[in-house]
Amino acid sequence: EEVGRCAGHERSVFHIAYSPDGKCFYSVDVDTVRKWDAATGELKRTMEVPEGSSWAVSVAVSPDGELVLTGHAQGRLSLWNAETGELVRQWEPHKHRVDCVGFTPDGKYAVSACATHFAEGDAGPVKVYRTSDWETANEFHIGNGGDVYGFALHPDSRHMLLSVVGPLQLRNLETGDLIRTLDDGPGTQRRGVDIDASGRWAVTGSNNTRLVLWDLATGRQVRRFHGHGRNGPQISGGGIIARCAFVPGTNWIVSSGWDRTLRLWDRDTGIEIARDTADSQSNQHAAVSPDGQHVVTGGGNAKVASGKYEDDGDFELRIWRLPDVEAGIGDPHAEAEELDDLLPSELGLNLPSLVEALRPEVIVNVRDDGSIVVAGEEYTLEQVAKHVKQAHVNEP
Repeated sequence: EEVGRCAGHERSVFHIAYSPDGKCFYSVDVDTVRKWDAATGELKRTMEVPEGSSWAVSVAVSPDGELVLTGHAQGRLSLWNAETGELVRQWEPHKHRVDCVGFTPDGKYAVSACATHFAEGDAGPVKVYRTSDWETANEFHIGNGGDVYGFALHPDSRHMLLSVVGPLQLRNLETGDLIRTLDDGPGTQRRGVDIDASGRWAVTGSNNTRLVLWDLATGRQVRRFHGHGRNGPQISGGGIIARCAFVPGTNWIVSSGWDRTLRLWDRDTGIEIARDTADSQSNQHAAVSPDGQHVVTGGGNAKVASGKYEDDGDFELRIWRLPDVEAGIGDPHAEAEELDDLLPSELGLNLPSLVEALRPEVIVNVRDDGSIVVAGEEYTLEQVAKHVKQAHVNEP
């Protein structure tokens, strides 16, 4: 449910991040870094990107909430005082757009990585910095040109999962050693990536509408979630799932895509619990509050055509309230009783058992309107029941 909007950005929003205490969140566009009050949506401060620093495209907040780190389009990093908005430090460790910045949960290190975005040359290494003096503690190459489109830092502060062209890479942060790869097929360019608080599960979103749950201990693909569409501002970008994240304190996953939708999923069943659709590209990027109660989304339609920057769309941020877990809203088994009425009792099937019986051979998801998606095709409950009845009749 949408509960508020934040106006102020005049350009597309590229990234959003909450402070660890959840009291505020930060958003970045081409020219500014903005700090917002999470409770009221009030703009608390605007930090102007220094001239020559190029677009601000990524943002992260230190675990103590005192520092804000932003990555820029031409390889630069900026470090800000979160309380005063003062620019503390700037340096240029990369040659290309810094799409990814982050802090380890223990606060000892910060990390940055970039992608060439069709520019010439290697994207360069992933870089790790000591936050005690901001000197480079480690750097390592990942292969395949070095393009990193996202990363998630493990709760143990010693490992990271990199979303790259080709298989995902789980690496030791201090040594750069490759622990294992996670592969869901050729041609997949992943964008969103997150690791849950237990460190066991990871979720990734890609450019082909694919949302995948992984077991980090084994590298095994556990489940795929189908539902995001390919409609978007451009044909090549319509299928992109830009952000995905675990919701703290629940077994839910949030995803946002260029199909203008924000979706909530049950991690354990793959069922789509809830969905909201914006009338613009405002759902491209998302951040989940630390208490798991809200999501902030933002976006736009920025692009460079013939060397000229173009931007249009709705630049407002939207604040969404997630369902109440204790109240049972968004129960993933809500449609089970209705399907039970359609299926013969002798089959011994209800909706959850049907979904699980068909996986992993067939991708099945249930939408909030009661329709069922099987292998990407949408069916009504009646159609699925008819199919199951017929299959039962034809069994020897």
